[in-house]
Amino acid sequence: MVLTQSVKHVDCFLRFASKIKSDVTRLSSLISETLNNISLLVVMYRPAAILHPDFIAQLQRSGQYPPNLFVPILNFPFQPQILANPAGFINPASVPIQRNEAADLREKIRTDILRKLKHEGSESPQLLSPDFASDSLDGVTMFRSARNDNAVHSRSNSSKENPGMKRPRSGSRFETPKKPRMGKPEEKGFPTGIQWSIPQTIAPTGTERISESIWQYFLQTQQTEDIYQAKVRLRNALYAVFQGVFPFCGLYIVGSSMNGFGTRNSDMDLCLMLSIHSIDQRKEATEILFLLQKSLRNCFFVKKCQVIRAAVPILRFWDKCRDFECDLNINNAVGIRNTHLLRYYATMDWRVRPLMLYIKFWARFHDINDARKKTISSYSLGLMLIHYLQVGCNPPVLPCLQTQFPKTFKPDADIRELKLNEKLPLAETQNKDSLGDLFLGFLEYYSFKFNFDADAISIRQGARVPRSVMMKQTADNQRQWKCLCIEEPFDRSNTARSVYDEFTFQRVQRVFKNSFFRLRKTNDIESITSVPF
Repeated sequence: MVLTQSVKHVDCFLRFASKIKSDVTRLSSLISETLNNISLLVVMYRPAAILHPDFIAQLQRSGQYPPNLFVPILNFPFQPQILANPAGFINPASVPIQRNEAADLREKIRTDILRKLKHEGSESPQLLSPDFASDSLDGVTMFRSARNDNAVHSRSNSSKENPGMKRPRSGSRFETPKKPRMGKPEEKGFPTGIQWSIPQTIAPTGTERISESIWQYFLQTQQTEDIYQAKVRLRNALYAVFQGVFPFCGLYIVGSSMNGFGTRNSDMDLCLMLSIHSIDQRKEATEILFLLQKSLRNCFFVKKCQVIRAAVPILRFWDKCRDFECDLNINNAVGIRNTHLLRYYATMDWRVRPLMLYIKFWARFHDINDARKKTISSYSLGLMLIHYLQVGCNPPVLPCLQTQFPKTFKPDADIRELKLNEKLPLAETQNKDSLGDLFLGFLEYYSFKFNFDADAISIRQGARVPRSVMMKQTADNQRQWKCLCIEEPFDRSNTARSVYDEFTFQRVQRVFKNSFFRLRKTNDIESITSVPF
């Protein structure tokens, strides 16, 4: 009897244990499935509840994004209220350019350019010009630029549209791309109210081939709308991640990606503003960048994240989707201000951007465009071009904005109040020189007319300033004013302080002189970009 009862108890216990095991197995399976879903959410649904659209599309193509998994995705770009947006700029109400008006304006400007290049017979391509940039430096609020009444010329007749452009002359080696993208005033985000001085006619010169080469290079290398929008989406995703660490921060796109001088291969410079007060770049900024590095390591759309120690330390990383190289700095407000200033200069005359892109290409070819090699940085080259267009041309191509509009470009203005579509009452320039004439004049000006030993470049004053005056402005650091002196328009330091070696600077001067002599003799742009001097 006792044995029978014991067997029954053991049998009951075994059945109960088997049931528990089954329940545990089922629970374990449920937990595993839950963890898998959570891991997907972690990958797709970042800490600030935002997703990188390009990364999601990449996952969908690879089959890693389950179509039945509901993940709320926020639309890009954001359009928050100005008061709630610490990274935004104030943008007045904008009036979008209607499609038919934009097409007419594009055609008039394109016709003027072709007349200048002696291609009156060329016909219009069907491709419309791309939108280039947004009205805010950080890309948060995006509007169409307001109608630019001053930019519309009086030409009433426009050419008929045709799928392609004819060759400029038979046997020419210059061929227009199938889909030319021309930078015109109606492009998205250019400041409105700025005069676009596109010449109606031009006297015959020997620089038509130079002008054509510079223009073709610009069409083929300028930053496209697709690349710009991808950078804006990346900025928005990064901003959401950074807000998880610093809730009241502001993230700004600065440098060539925003000021109009960017190419298709340009990296993206970012500035993270944490305070209106300055911070110690060597200690505090470096510690903050290491903190952000830890946050970015959890982002699946970022790779190769590293902190680079320097006078202004940066956090360098790459975007997995488009392989953009990104450099992030902390509280460098001067970079935001000069981006704002150069953006206006880039949109004041149609010749500025093509000249800048080709000058950078020419300088890189001759290895004089690298501050790490004691030569000229891209920012300093931009200031040299603007100074030449202010002072070295007669009549000037560009005015001095900081002199004419001191309130708009105040060095102590709150960066959150900077505007990119403010109307500036500017007169049209009387200078009708071609791209080739201006490039040749640029080389001549810095080869023979500018006195590097006695003068400094100042676009803030729109003049050549004695070097002794510049040294008095920075009495605490006079050693920075050596071979090449270029005043930073806001903090008044020397942007070319990396050019301190006399031997290296002599080589830079030799490149300018040899390029000028050879280009003036041949009128062929390839003569100065075939063999380094």
